[in-house]
Amino acid sequence: MSSALIEARSPTTWRDLKRNVARILAECGYEVEVNKARLRRRGRANVDVYAFERTRSPDVIIVESRHWKRLVPQSVVHGFRDVVTTIHAQRGFIVSAIGFEAEAVDAAAGTNIRLVDWEGFQEQFVRRWFERYMVPRLEQESAALMQYMEPINSRIRRKAEALPSERRKRFEALQRKYLVLSMAFTPNAWVSEPRGGLTWPDIPLRALLISSHGVDLFSADVLDAHALRPLLEALTGSYRDAIADLEEVFGDPP
Repeated sequence: MSSALIEARSPTTWRDLKRNVARILAECGYEVEVNKARLRRRGRANVDVYAFERTRSPDVIIVESRHWKRLVPQSVVHGFRDVVTTIHAQRGFIVSAIGFEAEAVDAAAGTNIRLVDWEGFQEQFVRRWFERYMVPRLEQESAALMQYMEPINSRIRRKAEALPSERRKRFEALQRKYLVLSMAFTPNAWVSEPRGGLTWPDIPLRALLISSHGVDLFSADVLDAHALRPLLEALTGSYRDAIADLEEVFGDPP
């Protein structure tokens, strides 16, 4: 599995950190609540992010965000451990912008609580996010482009044959222009791991794509994306531009 992060930027506030954590978990397929109130032995507690997956073995994750300018102390871990136990969460994460005191690390050892920074949190969920969110989005966004590119799509071929000569030549030129874009980022293009999972090449992709295909075929945003979400957004924009060019030739969607 190549290393990659989901987000290119670090949250700048506690609210940003909490919101970004919730967004990633929701995109991973969890039902997510922010600022969920829970009861515990010492009274009522608010959980920054509560995530739940409805499976045969329910998976409950709770996350506390600490965008502090100091290390998270042991007392925070003790309090959080009580909440994790009370609500029977399978995993608990404390995400710190700075880090943790040594005593806090010791308090979490041997428990189902993970002490992570923002990058560490992403690393816990990047595979799931990629497979459950990014790949389906790529399939959805590229679907119309793939129809234009398919060599055995008889409906598109008939429509192309009915075009005036200049527009048909324009369509053929656009097919050549966007062929690599349509094929390079389909799920089949990702290297399959022995157990059937999907992986991706190291990013940014500039060196790989230029050596394989040439710089003119991809936008700078695609070539230079330093995380998966910016890459997804850049590819989505490229798909939409390509589809718009092709629809202009035909005058309607495929």
